[in-house]
Amino acid sequence: MDNRIKKFCDDLLQKAGNNLVSFVVYGSLATGERYKKSDYNTLIILNEIGLKELNMIANVIKKWINSGNPVPMIFTLETIKMSMDVFPLEFLDIKENHIIVYGKDVIKNLKINTKNLRLEVERELKSVFLKLIRAYLMTEGKTKDLKTLMLNSISGIIALLKGVLRIYKIKPPVKKIDIINAMPQSMKLNKTVFFDILKLKEDIQIFKDNEISSIFSEYLENIEKVIKYIDRKGA
Repeated sequence: MDNRIKKFCDDLLQKAGNNLVSFVVYGSLATGERYKKSDYNTLIILNEIGLKELNMIANVIKKWINSGNPVPMIFTLETIKMSMDVFPLEFLDIKENHIIVYGKDVIKNLKINTKNLRLEVERELKSVFLKLIRAYLMTEGKTKDLKTLMLNSISGIIALLKGVLRIYKIKPPVKKIDIINAMPQSMKLNKTVFFDILKLKEDIQIFKDNEISSIFSEYLENIEKVIKYIDRKGA
């Protein structure tokens, strides 16, 4: 296990004590996909979540986030069960690919209702699409900023593509590259643009500076294709 994860877990356990039910890692670390710029996605399950309990772990969480890591998901087992119908995509992914660093595996036997899956995938895709457009307006077309936008969003987009596969009753692969390859041919996606942006997570510089703007444009166009496809699915 990565030393940073182990240290984070140890610090949480020291502060939370018996209130910590489980500490779970999911995402790239759990699927064995290690990129130079991978995120460490974590789920913290507590017995109680009140101000007292949150204050006990606040400094540990703050230190983790300030080190450049994503904000952990924090639930009780009860709130997980209450949230699965609202966030089926996230909990399906966590259930299928997770590592228990500490405590009980309360994830493996969850029964997740997928009734709202299509709506969640469509909503999240549209949200990311709009955020990318707004963020682009702030970049003034600067190459470095556009690269950062693509780098920071590609993993989330691929997670949503995985949700699209579920909607179309296609068993989603585990690896990001395989997920992209599994996308239906009927969508007529330029899969190469997703592969190329994914390489940025390995610090592989395959773009020339004068190509970045057109790559970003192609990225948006393909995300929009997926959105339209999913929207028609719900019509």
